Amino acid sequence: MSKGLLRPGDDLLAVGYAGLKGTSVLTSLFSDKLSGFFPDSFLNRIRAWDSEAPVDPERIERILDSCSAWTEVSRGGILASLWKISEDSGTGLEADACLIPIRQETVEICEFFDLNPYRLLCRNVWIAGTAGSWRILRDLKELGLSCAVIGTVTTGPARMLKGTAGWRYLERPMPDELEHESGNLSP
Repeated sequence: MSKGLLRPGDDLLAVGYAGLKGTSVLTSLFSDKLSGFFPDSFLNRIRAWDSEAPVDPERIERILDSCSAWTEVSRGGILASLWKISEDSGTGLEADACLIPIRQETVEICEFFDLNPYRLLCRNVWIAGTAGSWRILRDLKELGLSCAVIGTVTTGPARMLKGTAGWRYLERPMPDELEHESGNLSP
């Protein structure tokens, strides 16, 4: 679900952890393979994510409704949603991948399978643009959510992503990393 249009000058917010659902799915599908590499305590933490009581999405969306625009992230991950919300708004963006909330377990599982965690299936994750980010962040953190300002909306059309190697253009949305054939997920 999406609402509104980004405006140049808006802060870009990421709400929730990137790739959490995809990490959970991978752990379930490849439990035997992963258990030979990761300790049980590590894998059990990931398995517990599905039983964590989620915050009511409607409650989150009520907070996000004061933003210029927001979109729920799902297939294709954070990067696909950044592209889509920017394209739909007719704007550009500058975002820093190092600021996107992500759990270390997701990083480890994606490294094991050589996957991009920012192109991985998400659940209960949103991208938003707003001029009043401090209040939005405060309200979301009070709900116990991980959230951060990850960039800014520009007049565009360039969509730029900063990573550990510097700035690059954000690529058009690609298939979700889970859509790789299972044979490609062998380390």
